[in-house]
Amino acid sequence: MSEAVIVDADNIGEAEAALSAAYTAMRLVSDRDVPSGRTRIFRTRVGPLTVDDAEFDFHVIADMDPSEDVLLCRVRGGMLGGHLPGRSPERHGAGTVLAFGGRRGERIYGDIDHARYDTIVLDRNLLAQVASGGLDAAGEPVDLTSLAPVSEEANRHLADVMSHLRRDVASNAHAASQPLVTGPLLRYLAGCVLAAFPNTAAAPPRVQDSSPRLLERALAFIDDNADKDISLGDIAAAARVTPQSVAAMFRRHLSCTPKEYLRKVRLDHAHRDLIANNPATATVADIAARWGFGVVEAFAVYYRGRYGVHPETTLAS
Repeated sequence: MSEAVIVDADNIGEAEAALSAAYTAMRLVSDRDVPSGRTRIFRTRVGPLTVDDAEFDFHVIADMDPSEDVLLCRVRGGMLGGHLPGRSPERHGAGTVLAFGGRRGERIYGDIDHARYDTIVLDRNLLAQVASGGLDAAGEPVDLTSLAPVSEEANRHLADVMSHLRRDVASNAHAASQPLVTGPLLRYLAGCVLAAFPNTAAAPPRVQDSSPRLLERALAFIDDNADKDISLGDIAAAARVTPQSVAAMFRRHLSCTPKEYLRKVRLDHAHRDLIANNPATATVADIAARWGFGVVEAFAVYYRGRYGVHPETTLAS
């Protein structure tokens, strides 16, 4: 894991300046009995996403300007909390995921009490894109209307997703640099956030009728863009139907999902690359990542299922 130290401060003034530069302008107020302490934040990048590891060894209240992003915080130790305007203060311990800045244009209040937590800075525009199914590049703005998830199950799932990003993706420089790996993960994270927090997203559009001609558009788009980070919403936009209609078309005519078809196309491309490349200068991991398979073990399973041999065998032949 390649980490950069973005905050390392021993007094509250230094911490306030560094945190304001890293996130949004803020004012920090500490306890009178313990006026200051050490603040450290380490940052790791996963494609366009940042994953921060924050440590505060004292109690501080943060009053932050409205943010262009949503700050997802997974508490690992101590207490972390805050409140939305007009709501009662909340404090949460280890294991809880909190969303700060979920409502556009509102100030953010944080209560950090000897806490250690992970922060993922999530572009709120991504929430709108995912909520719209990808048919609208901008999407209707979406607000998260609570600080904590709707249930323990929702919280646990989102905490596991954040842990996976930090432990399994951010720690692997190769995977973290591949758009075909990080792009779907970011959309998945946004979908998990929308499922975990009450929000203002509109209900998804109704499923539309499908036809072979619309399916041909979808297949052509996948075939032409298999080397790019494409989503179900992108495929639907190319076919000019809703994501639900795309899924229905693939089930009806191909007996598979769009994701399964995209995987098949990418496996075919990877197969050709394995045949064409020299094992002295290419690796299975590089070729797998080039076609969107960030975990080489999973790629090997899919490849054996389709071609009956291990990808190492194909590359070496």
